[in-house]
Amino acid sequence: MFDTLTYANKLKAAGVPEQQANVHAETLVAIVSENLATKEDVSNAKTALEGKIANLKTELKQDIKDVRSELTVVSKELVALGERAVTKEDLAELKVDLIKWVVGVMLAVATAQTALVFGIVKLFAS
Repeated sequence: MFDTLTYANKLKAAGVPEQQANVHAETLVAIVSENLATKEDVSNAKTALEGKIANLKTELKQDIKDVRSELTVVSKELVALGERAVTKEDLAELKVDLIKWVVGVMLAVATAQTALVFGIVKLFAS
């Protein structure tokens, strides 16, 4: 705490008139008490900050837990997509199977047309 009497006495000893020394001391006390934090102010601010930091830690831990859960879900989805993914080999096999099917259908249609033509010829030939 600021000792106004000691301060005023020092000013008087230096040649400052008593009334001015007292006004200086009172003014300085007003300035100091308005602008400087006390130990209690600092302690209260520290306590408040510690509480906020504890809350942030809790929120951060929950956020990390949530992100880990989301990553697990995304990882499972990626595995599922990988299982359903089509590779170049799969496409090549599909192409071969499709070509076989198309050729088979074409042969069947050609056979049917040939049989139809022979049937019509036979019908009109008799």
